[in-house]
Amino acid sequence: MKKFLYFLGGVAVGIAIGLLIAPNEGKQTREKLRQELIDILESILKRRLKEHDKGSN
Repeated sequence: MKKFLYFLGGVAVGIAIGLLIAPNEGKQTREKLRQELIDILESILKRRLKEHDKGSN
């Protein structure tokens, strides 16, 4: 589980760096970062809910 969290952290950092050096305005970049973070968190929560549902059955 720890390795997976490190992986997700690396993905998030990579996305953030990629967006920061992209040729967009600051407002657009911040919106993209916010949306990517939301997507990542939703993915994590969905996975956790699936694991929880499997464990309770």
